[in-house]
Amino acid sequence: MRERLIIVSVAIALLILPAFYLSAQYSEEDTKYFESVFDNLNTKMERLQNKIEELEKLLQDNFHIMLENQEIIKRDVRRVIS
Repeated sequence: MRERLIIVSVAIALLILPAFYLSAQYSEEDTKYFESVFDNLNTKMERLQNKIEELEKLLQDNFHIMLENQEIIKRDVRRVIS
């Protein structure tokens, strides 16, 4: 019984959804607005991705510099100790 209720509910939903879709037509002006919003969002996301990549590179560079400095400090400490 429960399975039939689920099947009937899904069938009704599948019949009703296209009607809502067809009734929700946007004007050309609305479409252009949404396109510009999404284009703007995509541009900002690309910029953000570029900034993230730049930061990752800087972090890598700084990490390598830190390791080099650590080796220099170890060498200097050994020199002072001996």
